[in-house]
Amino acid sequence: MEAHYRELSAVVATRSIVSMGVACCSWGRGPKVARDDDIMATPLVVEVFNIWLLTQQSFVTDPSSARFLLEHGFDFNKQYAQGLPYTPPSAKTKVCTIHWNPYTSIQWTPSNPATLGTRQSVLIRGVASFLGGWVIGSLTMSPLFQLRATPPSPGSMETLWACLLHRGVPLVLHNGWLDLLFLYHSFHGPLPPTSAALMADLTDMFPAGIYDTKALAQFQHREDATFLEYVFRIW
Repeated sequence: MEAHYRELSAVVATRSIVSMGVACCSWGRGPKVARDDDIMATPLVVEVFNIWLLTQQSFVTDPSSARFLLEHGFDFNKQYAQGLPYTPPSAKTKVCTIHWNPYTSIQWTPSNPATLGTRQSVLIRGVASFLGGWVIGSLTMSPLFQLRATPPSPGSMETLWACLLHRGVPLVLHNGWLDLLFLYHSFHGPLPPTSAALMADLTDMFPAGIYDTKALAQFQHREDATFLEYVFRIW
């Protein structure tokens, strides 16, 4: 398990996310409606978004993967022209890491490294799961430093990721282990050294749970097939 995790971590570190689909689900506020079996049920409101992404660091592209995307209608020209730029946290400049508590790692860059003995403001890009990936407001760590955070710009992936974590909603994926690794590395921080540490972080980040429909179809419903299109149509 750990050897496989290290292999996937190495792959994730050199590749990038080109697009991300997000389906936001909520219970409707209107009256209940009749299902096909005449049972009254609360309507489910679903809004689906496809977000084009463009990493701001160099990455590796496999010819077979690029061919697969092209064969399924992916437009690389549109991605490079309209993709939402993002930079993985591990690629951002950092001078020091302050461990605030077991769930937070604050990366900071002094405005003037030569004057570390004076009070100064620094930019905090935190991996604070309980605040949705960003430290908001100001925080005094010691008499020597005053740390002031800069919130992410509106419309950025940092804002979307912060909202996702801050809302405390459950996360539903299909065959999503590799997806989780990419999401963590691209928007949250460097992947932990072990899979156990990653799962502990994910548990804190998504207290409402992470659900994999492939695993549910295979191990709970004992379906004959578990690929996404089949599961979508029978459920």
